[in-house]
Order: sequence, then structure tokens, then C-alpha cells
Amino acid sequence: MNKLPSFILVGSAKCGTSFLLKYLRQHPDIFLPRTNELYFHSSFKDYNGPFDKPYEKKVTKTFDDYKKNFEKANDRQIIGEFATDYLYAYENSIESIKKFIGDPKILIILRNPIDRTFSHYKHMLSKFEEPLSFFNALNAQEERRKKGWRWVYQYSRISSYYEQVKAYLENFKNVKVIVYEDLRDNPEQTIDEIYEFLKVKKIHFENISEKVNVKKIQKNRHIAHIGSIISKIEKVLYKKSLLGGYIISKNEIKISLSTLEKTTLYEDRFKTDIAKLESLLNRDLSIWRY
Repeated sequence: MNKLPSFILVGSAKCGTSFLLKYLRQHPDIFLPRTNELYFHSSFKDYNGPFDKPYEKKVTKTFDDYKKNFEKANDRQIIGEFATDYLYAYENSIESIKKFIGDPKILIILRNPIDRTFSHYKHMLSKFEEPLSFFNALNAQEERRKKGWRWVYQYSRISSYYEQVKAYLENFKNVKVIVYEDLRDNPEQTIDEIYEFLKVKKIHFENISEKVNVKKIQKNRHIAHIGSIISKIEKVLYKKSLLGGYIISKNEIKISLSTLEKTTLYEDRFKTDIAKLESLLNRDLSIWRY
């Protein structure tokens, strides 16, 4: 008998998915693979950008390989999958999920679209995989899409949630939408809601307020690399990083958006989408407005 997910968190990226994956993997009655990057159902074909080729190797290309990720689940565990791309790639993903899985429970987590977009951009900067300024990168989205750059460069389009969420609500019977700001401000209550949705025992762990996958933007790639190596050695020898941490902190760049820039983004790119999403979910999202 195939062991396959009975629930899938479909996204979105930079909305707390890494934290939730790490947290829920601790639950004895839930089985989750260690990664949220299986990329099976989204079926992305474009990896033609200058930084894309290494990521093509991560893609799970066959159903047999996909199934291997769930083989270690025991009979009393419910099986899940976490993804960052299935929400954005909703057309391919929904078709594939229905074909290979059926009608699993669907979890969706959404974040203030401006915060998510900028966080995503900073993440790409931290990996030295984004050469453009923030607004130039937004303006380059369509050109990059046409040239076949990887989906992660569609920053603001990933954050335009309405059509994505609507499609999942229309295609699956059990869909729960979580708001990242609820998870951030009331983690225990929000995770309890997830447990109720999944019908598992409510158990909480010490790392309920942990920040996961927070990247620092570095000025110089080589200095960052040296600092990282020293830091890893120090942690092995002394259980903490002193010199390595100092090097990394001195090499760090901090960037932010002004209130005017956030307001412009809201008016130009997200105002209409947020209003439609509020109506779809019957939920007040005024915390996302500027």
C-alpha cells in the first residue's frame, strides 16, 4: 500500500513554512519529510536564469521518487507534505495533486503581501542571487518570466493570493487558510487550530517562538564565506561562534522599505487583490493595508 500525504501545505514562501515544518515534525502522530522543496506537483520546467541550474537538481521528477519521501511513516501517523511553490503554481499543482493524491486536506498560509515580497527579495539577496534593486527586480518580473527564469523571481506575483486561494477552495473539500500574523502573534492558538484541522492531539514544544530560515544580507560574498566557515568550526570546538559571528555581523547590510514605498506598493500592486481576498475568506485583512 502506498504511503501518501493526507494533507499538503501548499505555500506560500516566506510565510512561516520552515518554522511550521520544523515544529510539526516533532509531533509523534504527524510524519513530514525534512524538506519543503520536493517540487513535484508544481511541475516547473523553467530553469534558464543565471542562478537557476543548481536548483533543477532538487526537483522530484517521478512519482516513484516522490513516494520514497513518505516511506518511513508508521501506521499511526498521518502523512503530510510542505511546499512553498504549490500555491503560486496552482494550476499545475492542483491537477497533479488530484491525479496522484486525490482530495487531501489543504493548508495555506498567507502573509502581508508587501512584507512577504520584500522578505523574499532579501532572501534572494542573501544568497547573492539577485543583482537588481528591489523595485527594478519587481519591474523585471515579466521579462524574467519570458526568459524562463525560475519562479522565485516573481516576487509580487507570488504575493497576489486571490486567484491562487480561490482555485484551491474550488477544487478541494477541506481547505484551511492561516494568516502568518496570527501565527506570529498567537502561535499556540494558531497551531491548535491546525491540530484541530488535522484531527491530532494538541501538543506543544519549546521552540514555539523560534525564528527559522532568517537570512542576513552580506556585502561581500567571500568575507561571508570565511565568516561562515570560522563560525562552524567555533561551534564545533566551543559550542558558540565568536570571531565568525563578528565577521558576519560586520559584513551585514540592513535594508528596509519606507512607509511611502509600502503605500505605493499597496496602491499599485496589492490593494485590489487584498479586497477580493477579504471577500473570498470573509476575513478582515486591514492589518495588511497602508
